[in-house]
Amino acid sequence: MKTFEPYIEERPQDLEVTIDSTDSKETITIFLNKGSSFGSNHLTTKLTIDAIMSIDKKKEKNSTALDLGCGSGIITILLLKLKYKEIKSIDIDPYVLLEARQNILSNFGHLPLAVSLTDEEIHLLDCQFNLVAVNISGNFIPGNFKTISNLVKPNGHLIISGFNCEKEKKFINLGNQNRLALYSKFIQKPWISLIFKRY
Repeated sequence: MKTFEPYIEERPQDLEVTIDSTDSKETITIFLNKGSSFGSNHLTTKLTIDAIMSIDKKKEKNSTALDLGCGSGIITILLLKLKYKEIKSIDIDPYVLLEARQNILSNFGHLPLAVSLTDEEIHLLDCQFNLVAVNISGNFIPGNFKTISNLVKPNGHLIISGFNCEKEKKFINLGNQNRLALYSKFIQKPWISLIFKRY
């Protein structure tokens, strides 16, 4: 199995990220402490957030999620605020996991029981999730696509981000080979995020 590629995104100051809710009546605010873990202003993060919000009203009751390459914890925090019942957040960098933990604490005042922060190897996971969100280096995804796809429950969704538009067809083909149909996509050139649905 190929490994994650550490990526640094400097946040010299604390940051508040505001996200429009699906009903457009309220906003979701996420606080991030200053740090160097990935996940705040990069377009691939925004595209991942857009993708998650687009399917939120379609999620099943008591949905579970995997945040693969959790970085700052921004996606995990969003999933918690969207009331996912159980979230596993994985990153290989211990310092990044500490930053993610601190950011979660800053948003909730405690570490919610729903979330598990871990450095587990994905090929050792023996469970499946309603949603798998992967905002990580596009170089990591192809060699691990089969493993990742097997973590998605039937009728569940896989969101992948972290690569440019030129790789769209490659990932659609990989999806077709692994019982994942393209459901939707979000583009801010040169970046693209794809949503697949498991069948």
